[in-house]
Amino acid sequence: MKSVFWGVMFFIGILLCSITLTYSQPLRERLRDVEERLWYLEKIVKEEIMPNITIPTDWGMFMDENDPTESGDIKVVKGTLLELDDCDALTQWSVHSGAGVTLEVDQVNVKEGTGSLKITIPPSTTGVVKAIKSAGSWDLSSYKYIKFAARQSGGVLGTKQIHFGETAYNEQTTSFSALDFAWKDKSWDISGIGASSRDGVTIVAFTLQNTHTSFPLIIWIDYIFADPGPSQIKAFDGDRIILLYPKLKTGSYASSADASRTITLDRKGTPTYVQVMKLGRVAIIWINGMGTHSNSAAGTDVTDGITGVGDGYFTIGNGLYVNGDGGTYYYMVGWDD
Repeated sequence: MKSVFWGVMFFIGILLCSITLTYSQPLRERLRDVEERLWYLEKIVKEEIMPNITIPTDWGMFMDENDPTESGDIKVVKGTLLELDDCDALTQWSVHSGAGVTLEVDQVNVKEGTGSLKITIPPSTTGVVKAIKSAGSWDLSSYKYIKFAARQSGGVLGTKQIHFGETAYNEQTTSFSALDFAWKDKSWDISGIGASSRDGVTIVAFTLQNTHTSFPLIIWIDYIFADPGPSQIKAFDGDRIILLYPKLKTGSYASSADASRTITLDRKGTPTYVQVMKLGRVAIIWINGMGTHSNSAAGTDVTDGITGVGDGYFTIGNGLYVNGDGGTYYYMVGWDD
């Protein structure tokens, strides 16, 4: 029996050795093939895919106000934000109207900072809550958006509006889109509102309606701020900062006859050339260095035309060439950055 046993074991050993010799070489080749494929995939990602990649907006790519500092870097640089209220305290907040509407700071349901504004609205009630600046005013004339985050629970949200004003809470009003149980970022484009109506803002407010007849509505609001508009895409070539922007922009606006008006542009940078014209009238032109004067094609020197330029905008008076003749005016703006 022992001889039979050891004979069987010897045969199994020979078989295992045979299998090992048969498959060890192909296995090494396969591992080498996998390594080559991984190297090639890495090369494809770095040299072919990445240069053409689009970064989704929901990745929440961090942006700040600082220029790129490393040679070859390209960076999204955000404009300086103006905080209206961080909603971490009730310092500026109060209930303007709405029976039974209450306010409190919620330190659990937070989008930014340490707290959010929690507004509870009873059934079949419309509430108005407002933040009054504790001192001075906010100058929003150079900002394009008011932004905030919000979410809801319970009840049914009917009317949903955000307001601001220099004296009354509802001098300027817009509605915003539906809310959800998750935080939603909301944005209000205020660039079309005259500069004189937003250079001394003292109140920001919300109107929120609960149309449910039985259940209260809870709204959370967090971090309300003004945004100057489009961020800048900058590149550092090792010697200087280069703005990756179009050098020429065109657009139009309706006449308002305001003595002082700001035309907000959808890119950053201070223009060096501005031309405004209306059909039937000669063009008015401003070139860097002309100060508050501008010249029409007919050679007329005027001071109520293109009155100034700034980072992402130009200003006009109420002259017939730019703003005082009714109808639509067209502009062309150039940069040499």
